[in-house]
Amino acid sequence: MYPYKFEYYRFQLVPKKVVQLSIDNVAYTYDEIKAKKNEYFSDVLTKTTFKGKKGNLPYRIIYEKNNIFVLFLSNPKPYSYIHNFQKQQGTTEPFSIIVIDNNPENQLMAISRNTEAFTDTKTVVKILSQTINKHLDHYNVVLHIEPIFQKEEFWKIVGGKKEEISMIRFELIKPNITNISGCLKDELKRVIDATNSHKTIVEFNAPTKAALEDITPNNNDINGLVDYSANGGGNIGVKFKHDRKKYQTAESIKVELETTEVEIQNADAAQLESFVNSICSKLKRR
Repeated sequence: MYPYKFEYYRFQLVPKKVVQLSIDNVAYTYDEIKAKKNEYFSDVLTKTTFKGKKGNLPYRIIYEKNNIFVLFLSNPKPYSYIHNFQKQQGTTEPFSIIVIDNNPENQLMAISRNTEAFTDTKTVVKILSQTINKHLDHYNVVLHIEPIFQKEEFWKIVGGKKEEISMIRFELIKPNITNISGCLKDELKRVIDATNSHKTIVEFNAPTKAALEDITPNNNDINGLVDYSANGGGNIGVKFKHDRKKYQTAESIKVELETTEVEIQNADAAQLESFVNSICSKLKRR
């Protein structure tokens, strides 16, 4: 069996309110862009060239069906070896697997950990964001990718020190997915939409030498913000009295283990289909 560890992310495709007119018959009203944002994302994903610090990164889409994409993203690295008593140079191309659910009601990603290819999955996210956003700009759409985390982990962090919480900061990405935007209060969503804020900071600070109160799951207002953030709506930062460290939920990304009978690059059509179905079912359970 071959084990793969995947970290889960949510991506949001946020149209710009003030749009630039396009020259290629691209929709340019806000409502048209909103209706076609996932179509634009798919188009960019299949045609773009990903770039790293040292140039283009090899990639291959190995699966595309029903708004699901699976691609390999490689990070070529030189290595040396001895052959016939002589030092030789070669190149290896370790890669990460990226599973993307581009259904407008889901917009989920699973990225495999492979430290031989990339330091962490956040590095992959940065490459995806920078490359894809350059092309989505043509369509007046902005891509945001945020980690999914277990909300229980957040409550575990604050639960043991709830008398010492000095600050909580929510970094909320503008909601555009119905099945998670319901976590936010309508008043907050209206303000975010009216101001065209793509990232909204909601921060609570206790008085000097005091602590925040009622930071519990029973506080529906706070719990709604936590639920939205946990589902990939943005990072939460927490600080405690007498502790200089700032705790970030972005450091507690949800991880799932997926095992296959063969290495995924050698999978046949049936094995690949089974792999994709398993990953996607776990993504939707998140």
